Amino acid sequence: MLRKELNPVLMTALVIGATVGSGIFVLPGSLAESAGPASIISFLLAAFGSYGLAYVFAELGIRSPVSNGLYEYPKQAFGEMIGAINGWCYWIFMWSGISAVLIGLMGYLALWWPALADNGWLQLILGTILLWIFTFINTQKVEVGATWGLVFTIIKVGGLIVLIIVGLFHIDFSNFAPFMPMGSGSIIPTMALLFWSFVGIETAVTVGEEADDPKTIRKSTFSALFTIIIVYGLTLFVAFGAMPSAELAQSQKPLSDLAYLFMGDFGANFIAIIAVCSIIGVMNNTILLTGRTSYAIARDGLFPKVFSKTNKHGVPSGNIILGSVLANILLFTAVFKTLRAAFDFVLLFSTLFCLIPYVFTMVSVVILNNRKPEMFHFEGSQWTKVKIMAVIGFIFSALGIWGAGAEALVWALVFIVIMAPVFYAIVTNERDQLKGKGTAV
Repeated sequence: MLRKELNPVLMTALVIGATVGSGIFVLPGSLAESAGPASIISFLLAAFGSYGLAYVFAELGIRSPVSNGLYEYPKQAFGEMIGAINGWCYWIFMWSGISAVLIGLMGYLALWWPALADNGWLQLILGTILLWIFTFINTQKVEVGATWGLVFTIIKVGGLIVLIIVGLFHIDFSNFAPFMPMGSGSIIPTMALLFWSFVGIETAVTVGEEADDPKTIRKSTFSALFTIIIVYGLTLFVAFGAMPSAELAQSQKPLSDLAYLFMGDFGANFIAIIAVCSIIGVMNNTILLTGRTSYAIARDGLFPKVFSKTNKHGVPSGNIILGSVLANILLFTAVFKTLRAAFDFVLLFSTLFCLIPYVFTMVSVVILNNRKPEMFHFEGSQWTKVKIMAVIGFIFSALGIWGAGAEALVWALVFIVIMAPVFYAIVTNERDQLKGKGTAV
């Protein structure tokens, strides 16, 4: 049984840690290429869209604090089959994301260990060691893994604040001109690009059952969101104000280049260290979350029953280990350079697997208000706001799906259409057999 050990500080750190990863360290370059300084407008729109998502997640979470809300809420609204598909999609996204952050980590570590850049086997060995160290940490009490997440969150946010403060003294407002070099048509596509920077804002409803109080879900979600918006916004302001957009667009490591501009070699190394801590923090948090996603599904008999148990610490350790094994297998593909392009593509369409539950959850809140008013009832102006926020969250998620590209979307849908019914039939057959034998599921 899961234990309620996450207070507002630990849960807020989990949300920030799962959302702020390696993306912010390369994002200014991508945005400069996509829309120039006008991408700040795209960011404000994306922040508003993420607020819509966060608002719905928080309101659902405080009324029904569960494990893996992105599975539980669609299940209650649409039934078992749809709920299971959403749960499996989110679970695939989680463990594949562990591999992604590990590969990104290898790129930063190669700055100090050049042999790592071209040696796939060395990457695999080091990545595997780090993966299993943090897997072990997260099989202990939930507050152990969450405390590590808090430490890395403090480091990454603190480092970015230092960069912002120093950078504010290097702002040259002439760098904001021309403000819209790619025209107004670049604003919306760039907003879709920014969507990925807010993935993770749902973390509190993934571990909601372990909150010390249902109100903690709402507090941590909004505390984390506003912190992220402020840090992201000021980082982008400094980036576009301190460096011409043309140079920013050519940079492969824009924040490191900015730090070098401000503080020389010390600054570049400082940001690289912050980036490493940020990526390790995301890996830690994702390992913790991966275990909860499959545990909730298994508890309902929609995943192999062996994964419906917790250890003596009240942690679903078997689920965490399963996620790390699958992540390790995916990491193995990085050894073969000819498979890297395929690996990148797999990660792209797997990221879509978090957007599908987003979309269904936004619709679920409307259905649940009518179907289960005793649990999900909203009154008057609050209900009006919930509906508006759900529409905003739905549109924002749909734009994220559109931004991933048609090819990735087609492959993700094919995978779901073919594999989900097959897996659903297998696990429900297993559950029915257990019920027939009189075994509790």
